[in-house]
Amino acid sequence: MDVVYFDWLDYLVFAGMLAMSALIGVYFAFFAKRKQNTTSEYLMGGKTMGMFPISMSLIASYVSGISLLGLPAEMYTYGTQLWAIVLSEWIVSVTIALVYLPVFYNLQITSTYEGGIKAVVWTDTLQTILMYFGVVFVLVYGTCRLGGVGEVLRINEEGDRLDFFNMDPDPTIRHTFWTTVVGNYFSWLASCSVNQAMVQRCLALSSLKRARMYYIF
Repeated sequence: MDVVYFDWLDYLVFAGMLAMSALIGVYFAFFAKRKQNTTSEYLMGGKTMGMFPISMSLIASYVSGISLLGLPAEMYTYGTQLWAIVLSEWIVSVTIALVYLPVFYNLQITSTYEGGIKAVVWTDTLQTILMYFGVVFVLVYGTCRLGGVGEVLRINEEGDRLDFFNMDPDPTIRHTFWTTVVGNYFSWLASCSVNQAMVQRCLALSSLKRARMYYIF
């Protein structure tokens, strides 16, 4: 199989796209007649955006390169019945326009994370309790069915699955103490420290002390 690389035209198009994207940001930051000096202007465009750029922006948010490659390949491989998703997506659009948008406009919110935190938190609480109950039940029931904790450990020992402190520094090994502890630290730090859902839940607590306890315990 031949290996295909970018040629000069590919690099030119790619560089041009990056340059135009950067220039748009520079224009609205320094040269636009209407400055983004208020929260409303910065987050909502002063509520003066046109339908065309908003429509194109929504398409860009949901149609990815994977979709452009994957959907044609899916239909080529398994047939054209997948076309019918267009119908459900149109129904989704109508539902959003008639049911969801009136709520957001009446609340005048800038983020779907605003409002309703109590209902969200208690719903999550119920789901988490049920999830933990299911895990504990399966753990206890499965252990009893196998004949006890000793039998479970014996089976895992025979399968060479018990490996708790593999201190090998080789980064190419699938799992070691270092990759799971150090690697996972930075992965979770990035996803939890500034994640909107996590931060909002912490700020819903009454004090910094309680927020710290939420993370630590």
